[in-house]
This record gives sequence, C-alpha cells and structure tokens, in this order.
Amino acid sequence: MDMIIFIIDNDNHYQLIALFLFEAQQSFSLDVRSASE
Repeated sequence: MDMIIFIIDNDNHYQLIALFLFEAQQSFSLDVRSASE
C-alpha cells in the first residue's frame, strides 16, 4: 500500500493518499480496541 506514495510524484495526490492511510490506520486502531474489550 505504501508503495503507491512513491509511485505518485504529484504533491496533491501524495497528500490525499497520506490522509487516506492515516484515516485507515485510525479506523483499524478503533476496530482492534473494540475487539479486545
């Protein structure tokens, strides 16, 4: 997944993908927390 960032050299696309990955990580963390309770 991270490799996509290096393939795209457009700054706007880099920011969008970085934001998407961040949101995905946040959601994953929430899912893990809910599952462990």
